Amino acid sequence: MTSPGAPSWNERRLVKIPAINLTDFPNLTKPFHWPWGPIDVQFELLPGNLDESLIANVRVVPFVGEMSFVIRFDNGDWDHPGGTLEPGELYLDAVRRELSEEAGAELRSFTPFGVFICHSHRTEAYRPHLPHPDFIHLIGYAEVDLTHKPTNPPDGEKVVEVRLIKPSEARNLFGGRSEDGGAWMAEMYALPALLRDSAK
Repeated sequence: MTSPGAPSWNERRLVKIPAINLTDFPNLTKPFHWPWGPIDVQFELLPGNLDESLIANVRVVPFVGEMSFVIRFDNGDWDHPGGTLEPGELYLDAVRRELSEEAGAELRSFTPFGVFICHSHRTEAYRPHLPHPDFIHLIGYAEVDLTHKPTNPPDGEKVVEVRLIKPSEARNLFGGRSEDGGAWMAEMYALPALLRDSAK
């Protein structure tokens, strides 16, 4: 779904993808598996024609000027802001909500650049309102302002730290996430940094 007053997906090209050698991002672009799903996953650059009804989740690489940031949960894991769409929620509203809840940030702009194409092996959808068994995680970078503390709603994960970093430093923090492949998260930060530079 598209936010009221916004052009439809096919009427806007949200980011002009320059010529990129995706072999520079081997951990992000290879097929992988999330055992907690269980879900099979494949990254693709943003297609020109996207069925927004398949978007189940948003993943945000945030920027504050030339810096980015990561969040740390109370279990010690470092992560990026993002999460599952609520019933009837537009993807851009989900981006705004997740940034406020998990980072205390206000959205200035959001630029999708890729998708995770997902296939779930669960017998039922993760939540009844979500597409199943095939769905999409929409990935984009956001220009934001850090304005308040994470709101940490009671039904969500608890964020205990928001740390400003250079995008190149993400690998040092995500490297310990061996259980779900932290290397792809690091490359997910590196790719939009390249896209932002190419757009200047």
